[in-house]
Amino acid sequence: MRQAAVTRQATPAQLAAIENFKSSYGAQASVRWNPFAGSPDVMTGFHTAPSADTPENTARAFINQNGALFGTDAASLKLISAQDGLGGHLLRFQQQANGLDVAGGGVGFVLNSNNQIRMVMGSTFRDVQVSNSSLLDGAAAAARAEAAIAQFAVSRSSNLEALRTPAFDEIAKQIAPALRAPRL
Repeated sequence: MRQAAVTRQATPAQLAAIENFKSSYGAQASVRWNPFAGSPDVMTGFHTAPSADTPENTARAFINQNGALFGTDAASLKLISAQDGLGGHLLRFQQQANGLDVAGGGVGFVLNSNNQIRMVMGSTFRDVQVSNSSLLDGAAAAARAEAAIAQFAVSRSSNLEALRTPAFDEIAKQIAPALRAPRL
């Protein structure tokens, strides 16, 4: 089985942040790295202190406190799902860059009833650079599309059409009896 090459290895700051996270939450804390995104994709074996804040604000504070590890901050995350479950709260955030969703970028949280974060899943992409300005206006896009389609254009002589139409009419006339439902 072939594996994709690592595209975003942990930076020295991220490696230090992983060690800091583990020293803060104990040796049982586990951080699994996503080399494609360049951030953790699963964090388990820990729990944060109870919080009187909302689950969303608790999760956002955690992202900001561990921004070096995630390679982003809470401002780049849009809450897309929040529900109660498993005796606590389940949250899902979509990562955005310049107001556009980052495909595959997002993070989910499992919090208990005391708003202690128990698990983090999903990956944020670090170093995302996106422009939301249009490269083409409508007219330029239509012109490019027409030019791309033009390469497949076929020219036919008018004589061909004059021969083809009567031929198709004759075929239709000859097979028409076979297409009728039988009379019983």
